[in-house]
Amino acid sequence: SSLGALASTLDSAAAAGALPSDMPIYITEFGVQSAPDPTAVNLQEQAGYIGIAEHFAYVDPRVVTFAQYLMNDDSPEVIPGQLYGGFESGVRTFDGRKKPSYEALRLPLAVQQLGDTVSLWGIVQPYPHTTTVTIRYRNPGGEPRFIQTVRTNEVGIYSTTYGDFPERHWQAVWRSPENGKTYRSPWIRSYEF
Repeated sequence: SSLGALASTLDSAAAAGALPSDMPIYITEFGVQSAPDPTAVNLQEQAGYIGIAEHFAYVDPRVVTFAQYLMNDDSPEVIPGQLYGGFESGVRTFDGRKKPSYEALRLPLAVQQLGDTVSLWGIVQPYPHTTTVTIRYRNPGGEPRFIQTVRTNEVGIYSTTYGDFPERHWQAVWRSPENGKTYRSPWIRSYEF
């Protein structure tokens, strides 16, 4: 959400002659602080925010790269005497257990609330080819339901729109044509952004 401010700062620096004009943006260390840090977001929100951030980066023409920081959380005691003083932005816990964000990194899914509908945007990574993705939803207390199979573009991006329901969660499912393995995004709720 701060990409616009960053681009404006770069443009001001370019106008002052300190940087070339239209300098690209390289997001080299993106991360969302999550549990077990008690002051951070919960694990499901971390997964949802990864999809939103990927979407923001993709639609900004100045962004040329986007990289996750970290793969594993720092040790809870990386700073002596300060519990969770490091980074808990990994997609695995310090001891290596996968967080929901681990699958969100492979299949980021951004679900944007637009009144009584949602816009779903996602990407299949790393598979920069045309493929298909199955979209499912789950209402509170209900079973997962299939909605549609969508086709991606030539770099693995897809988007679609559906009606929403309070507290509905969404999931992308993709079967790799290379290894036959099925990958599932975490269940993601809708967000206003």
